[in-house]
Amino acid sequence: MKKRILSLFAILFISAFAFYLVGCSGGGINEGENEVGQLPTGKIEIEFWHAMGQSNQAVIDQMIASFNEKYPDIIVSPYSKGGYDELREAIIYGCAAGEGPTVAQTYQDHVALYLQTKNARKLDDFINHSDPEIGIAKEELDQIFPSYLQEGRVYQEAGTFSLPFNKSSEVLFYNKDFFCAHFANLEQYGVKAVETDKDGNVTDVEWPNPTWEQVQAIAQYFLTTDEYKDIEDKSKAAGFAADSASNLFITLNQQWGGVNAYSGKGSDGKLTYLFQNSAKGKEAIQWFADGFKAGYFATATKFGEDYSSNAFVGDKTIMTLGSSAGAGYNVASDGHFRTGVTHYPQRATALESGKEKYVIQQGTNITLFKCASADEEMAGWLFMKHLMSYEMSLLWATNTAYFPIRKDVYEGNEYQAYLNGWKLDKDGEFVLDENGDHVSDHKVGVKELTQQIVFSQRDYMFTNVAFVGSSYVRDEAEGIIEAMLYSGMTLEEAYALAIKNIDSKMGK
Repeated sequence: MKKRILSLFAILFISAFAFYLVGCSGGGINEGENEVGQLPTGKIEIEFWHAMGQSNQAVIDQMIASFNEKYPDIIVSPYSKGGYDELREAIIYGCAAGEGPTVAQTYQDHVALYLQTKNARKLDDFINHSDPEIGIAKEELDQIFPSYLQEGRVYQEAGTFSLPFNKSSEVLFYNKDFFCAHFANLEQYGVKAVETDKDGNVTDVEWPNPTWEQVQAIAQYFLTTDEYKDIEDKSKAAGFAADSASNLFITLNQQWGGVNAYSGKGSDGKLTYLFQNSAKGKEAIQWFADGFKAGYFATATKFGEDYSSNAFVGDKTIMTLGSSAGAGYNVASDGHFRTGVTHYPQRATALESGKEKYVIQQGTNITLFKCASADEEMAGWLFMKHLMSYEMSLLWATNTAYFPIRKDVYEGNEYQAYLNGWKLDKDGEFVLDENGDHVSDHKVGVKELTQQIVFSQRDYMFTNVAFVGSSYVRDEAEGIIEAMLYSGMTLEEAYALAIKNIDSKMGK
């Protein structure tokens, strides 16, 4: 983690001056914007930079092929830049050299940086264009889930600067076979029997709406079981593991301390790091650190892994909190146990009151970068619009582990058939049996179940305000967790170091 942060720190300082002077696609930066004109004419090439893995790149290739059926003269060159941090660094370097992307995958806090350096292109004139081939009609825009659209507008400057692309959330994966074998001891923690065999043994379970108190109790129970005793290196075992320490920090703050406990505006109206003054947030982080010391909780670092899903499928933990987009990584490839999936844990008081339920909204958007050529910007916009279409959203949602960005896709027969394992006829209608029930077409797996869980959490998803430096705050949120768990720092020491690091990166 430290090497990555220091690398970014160096890049920002090296590139900062040039970044303000040079535009993303060559030539001097245009602090204004090209006028939104007509459709491009002649051959034109655009670059799409992303951070998708190999399997998802194949879907991107299908999207580009579909786009070229309509616009054969626009050549889309996709470039994978590694992970999301590597993509951010590539854009920083590329824009500084005048060789940045036309369109790129972006996180909200990354766009705040690109806005500060005047490289992100405002999209409202494209969206509202009178030509229907360019603009997006209101009824079409209304099909995008509102929270996803809003994420592209929560910046230091008014306007729309990104549109949704791949969306996910976090869910809790658990070892279903362990839960079945120990059902008699786990029933008191909200686990429910779904099926039993002829001898009365529980063979399938579900665990709806778990609480953090239940997660802790089951993690504690795991330490008393034969499964735990059979683990040779107990220093690399725990009942529960969180995949992303930064997401954990952000969400626990939100659940314990309410809205804006992570970052936002202070009493003076200036953006600040509110988490440093949140007593409730600190209570949450200390609670997790205490659970770690007791052996109940962990992050991927404890297992010597990049992801806690590796520890989960390796039987080093029985519960892991991770991205819905990574559902497949939480399934044992040899099938030696079945994976269950359920909602993000909430505090028991939140479930009782129905208030202060939160789960982080994840996933990237797509951003258009300012170009020397108005035709290139228009070509990039047309590609963005294509990616958001019904057909492309459906293709993406049914061939990856990401959630659809459109309501009409989610509610449509094709996606519902995919999600529930139902059969469709040649006209796209559901096939029903003589009792009026859906006829099965395929088995519903962990990926489909995970997407069902994500949708059921939509009403309490949240995002944080994005501002210049908010990505540094996120980096240091992870640092607080890691410092307390693995460097022996007290809570106050870890928080003080985080604020010092953020201030340093912000030039304070």
